[in-house]
Amino acid sequence: MGRLPPNTLALLLLVGAIQPTACQQNRGEHLSGASDLIVAWPESLGKAQRKPAFFPHRKHVEELRREGCRVCHPLSDGEKLLPFELATKIDCSRRESCLQGYHDFCSGCHLQRHGQKLEAGPTDCGGCHRPATPPPAVVKMFFDYSLHQRHVITMQEKGRNPQPRPCDRCHHTGEANACFECHLQKDQEGVPSWRKVAHLDCLNCHLDRSRENLSTGPFDCAACHQAEARAKIARLTEVPRLLGGQPDTLWVEAKGTKAPLVPFNHRNHEVTTFFCTACHHRALGSCGQCHDAEGRLAQSGGVSLEQAYHRFDSDRSCVGCHVRKAAQNKACRACHQWIASPGKEGCVDCHRGPSPEKMIQASENQPLDHAQADAPRLVPRAEFFNRIGVLTQPADLQKEDFPDQIELDSGGKDYRPTSFPHGWVVEQLYKSVVKNKLAFSFMPRLEVFCSGCHHHQPAGQRPAGCGSCHHAEGSLITDHPGLVEAYHRQCLGCHQAMDLVQSCEGCHQKQTGKESEP
Repeated sequence: MGRLPPNTLALLLLVGAIQPTACQQNRGEHLSGASDLIVAWPESLGKAQRKPAFFPHRKHVEELRREGCRVCHPLSDGEKLLPFELATKIDCSRRESCLQGYHDFCSGCHLQRHGQKLEAGPTDCGGCHRPATPPPAVVKMFFDYSLHQRHVITMQEKGRNPQPRPCDRCHHTGEANACFECHLQKDQEGVPSWRKVAHLDCLNCHLDRSRENLSTGPFDCAACHQAEARAKIARLTEVPRLLGGQPDTLWVEAKGTKAPLVPFNHRNHEVTTFFCTACHHRALGSCGQCHDAEGRLAQSGGVSLEQAYHRFDSDRSCVGCHVRKAAQNKACRACHQWIASPGKEGCVDCHRGPSPEKMIQASENQPLDHAQADAPRLVPRAEFFNRIGVLTQPADLQKEDFPDQIELDSGGKDYRPTSFPHGWVVEQLYKSVVKNKLAFSFMPRLEVFCSGCHHHQPAGQRPAGCGSCHHAEGSLITDHPGLVEAYHRQCLGCHQAMDLVQSCEGCHQKQTGKESEP
């Protein structure tokens, strides 16, 4: 359960089943709801005498609907905006003033309403300071293409927006950047935090439209931060492409490096992500604007440009996103579970453009085609995005180089040698690759495809049998497991990843009669 800062009751959104009468009917544990929050005791003031106070926000909203939010929250900006801060500043620099401030504000209201014979909260200490059930996880609010387009349609309603550009209602700087480019996690020299400005701007807009009896978004915590409620938001079936001056294709390059450039199809990536912020997690510029070669820029967060592109554990990096998508597909997991790094051979799958030196020569002598007529930069020609060859069909391979059946025999006494349907397995995996655009674009050569199983073979050479590296007994010196272990780790690991048969008898036939005798 979240903890509030000592001098404000900013909205803390906790997702869960709403129990509006829990604090009145249950004198044991509080049942946490979607709009419930905790008023935490500042650690700087020493040990608290009681448990943190439980505050059922939605219960208060329902009971004070006639009086309105201004009972607790003062209006500002000419009595138009609700800032979602307490009407009274509570001084929590000292223990006595902090206790007195909260009790005067909260308990004082309860006592006043009791005197007026109105529905009111508890007036005894234990009524508020009681244990609460742990809340479910909070769903962070985020925009996707559908939700953004719903706002665009709303802002284009006739008679509702006197501004020349409807986008300026939210993007008040005139730039089509995300809010958190300027509004960070905490207030910064007069610039409110992202959390504060989201509730201030978004909820006030929703409340304003509600007062005018217009269609509007939610102003209840659960509607934005509860997974079940979020799923009920109607999705648009057709969303036009967001145009912000981005080219269809571009070169990805890192200044000061000699690595060949990466041809990047920006338009194709737009349709595979939920929103621009999937990659542009802070600003809509290039990665190099925030991440330098050493990760020393203040806005880089210590992440270098190379890491921003290649980190395996980040869903915003190029490699990390591809790894995550591979892990989500059962057919891909079979091979990718063994890939700790793409290796040197994998670099050319992306870095297949010209070197920086040749790019300079091309810009001086023979400009490359532009994706747009007025594009200010050079972009890749179309052939850079064509598939480099086509995967050879298994039926076209020479049988002596591509056996249909392979007998796997480790000399075991309990089971017969296993007949491995090599050709059939390759054909099934091949079909999965062809159907997947991401997989097919990164496996244009058969030897890359085969390296999923033949993991340490030089690309382009006919793979040797497993027994050429894995002997009967494993080797600690070469770090090679024994042949039986290698078979089971590779084959059974693939079956586990793809949810296939995993029993011994599913692949092996038991020795019978005299065959099993030593």
